[in-house]
Amino acid sequence: MVYDTALGQITMVSDGKAIVALRYGAVGLSNGDFHEDGRLYDAIAEINQYCFGQRKQFDLPLDPYGSAFELKVYKKIQEIPYGKTVKLSELTASLGKAATLEKTKEAVLGNPIPILIPCHRVISDEGKSLGYPGGTPLQKKILQMERANMNRTFVAPTDYKDPEDI
Repeated sequence: MVYDTALGQITMVSDGKAIVALRYGAVGLSNGDFHEDGRLYDAIAEINQYCFGQRKQFDLPLDPYGSAFELKVYKKIQEIPYGKTVKLSELTASLGKAATLEKTKEAVLGNPIPILIPCHRVISDEGKSLGYPGGTPLQKKILQMERANMNRTFVAPTDYKDPEDI
């Protein structure tokens, strides 16, 4: 299903239990019998909260597809703190002896659920983009947004009065 967000149009798929895929733009993602459900609405709400600095992490169930190694990479990526970046070689080293730069980079670039699995936080050893599913300009925008919102705390107003009570 295609949704408008603060990051532009996003196409997402849920299996009814978890988000299984996300792409920037209006693209065809359905490989099966998927329907719109509450998980997708929750995801849109959380993405918009994230874009406006009201959320620093996502609380959505995710079920990315991938090999055992790719799933290990996605799990490690989710451990990268909000507003921080990790160099590809550092990520690779954290994955154990079987990991190579090439395999790790391929997994990062193949992330089926970008933004929710924050692959935008993985950069080259030279500090540049590895390539990002939404494009390098979007990756830079997201990283700048995270840095700007890193020390902000959203607090709902406590002095709100319902107009009917006035």
